[in-house]
Amino acid sequence: MYDDQLIIVRPPMTEVSLVTRSWTLKYGCLSPNAAARPRRCSSSCTSGKSSIRQVDSSLLDEWEALTDPDHASREVKDHAPPPPPRPLSQQGRVFEVMVRNAMWRRVDLVARDDLDALAALEDGVPDADFSRADWDAAIEDYYAEHDRVLTDGDARGPDLLSVERGASSWRVTQTLHDPAGHHDWVIEAEVDLAASDDAGEAVVRTLAMRRL
Repeated sequence: MYDDQLIIVRPPMTEVSLVTRSWTLKYGCLSPNAAARPRRCSSSCTSGKSSIRQVDSSLLDEWEALTDPDHASREVKDHAPPPPPRPLSQQGRVFEVMVRNAMWRRVDLVARDDLDALAALEDGVPDADFSRADWDAAIEDYYAEHDRVLTDGDARGPDLLSVERGASSWRVTQTLHDPAGHHDWVIEAEVDLAASDDAGEAVVRTLAMRRL
């Protein structure tokens, strides 16, 4: 008797849904309840979405080749591998967010006077020479003029970050938001594009923290 019973048949997962689920477990941003509980994606999540689109597209091409081989592209018929992903430094907003986060990390650590963490940011960065002692001296001079570094919404605003884009590197200047609004102290850094492509993350070398 099935009159008062509800039988639910769950369809099998497709290749695309399996790939999407695997990225959900890795990055934690593609929640099945995303519509009910929106979440802000991190830079790794944004990069992950880009990779998902590439994988999904490849799987769909393969499926079309099986169901309609006469209209499949030559690359799919010949089982050619999908094109490699773009280098990180050419991924537009994804890379820009990484650079912005790297600069904000320095602001946050300066506000907390965390010299050890500031020095650790330079570990493994090619040609890094801004040392713990350099941070210590710069922060000492800053606090001789201002009593704290603000880390509010205005401090993270786009007006306090400038980027000069070059062919092999970016020059980035992060202005510190002081209580008086003088904006007379900056952190300057260089982003190595080739090293960032190799590392899979923004490679940022601090050049100075100084008064303008």
